[in-house]
Amino acid sequence: SFNGRTSASQAENVGSIPITRSNPCLLNMSEIVRDNNLERKARSLYSDDLPYHNFAHIQETLKSAAIILKRCQREGIQVKAQIVYPALLFHDAGYREDHLRRGYQNKELYAVALSRPVLKNHGFSPSSIEEIGAAIMATERNAQFLCAEHKAVRAADLSSMAATYDQFLQSSLKLKFEYEMLNQKRISWSLW
Repeated sequence: SFNGRTSASQAENVGSIPITRSNPCLLNMSEIVRDNNLERKARSLYSDDLPYHNFAHIQETLKSAAIILKRCQREGIQVKAQIVYPALLFHDAGYREDHLRRGYQNKELYAVALSRPVLKNHGFSPSSIEEIGAAIMATERNAQFLCAEHKAVRAADLSSMAATYDQFLQSSLKLKFEYEMLNQKRISWSLW
């Protein structure tokens, strides 16, 4: 029986984000269905000019999510794959745009706003759209994780930074170049 504590057999560590059985939600990765139409609509909200936060990043997060959700399933941790999948598709939508000028406090809130009409037109229920939005918000720097979906989305988003050294270095270089491009200023390696 589960006693509310996390043990090695009850959690899968993904980077430094433990995913535990303490707050399960529902469903498994084998029930995710990729949707080319939804992916095409999501892709249109990304800029290929960005070295890191482009749709290739989204494709990588989806691969990482598949691994994470399979591990959760193996450990008996229930995760709503139908929430994780669209949250990852849209979590960096509109990243190149100035979210502050558009009236959004952070890029994640802007991504949520961009995702809502697409998800609604695609037939998602209002409650699912809210869950997806909350999972997108889990990618914000200081986010609180309220369920396994939030943890899975955050872990998939950060997976390239917790990968092999070569992949970490490549991601770090892309992020540095992107930061310089978006802020129109160079940053020294010592500050980076």
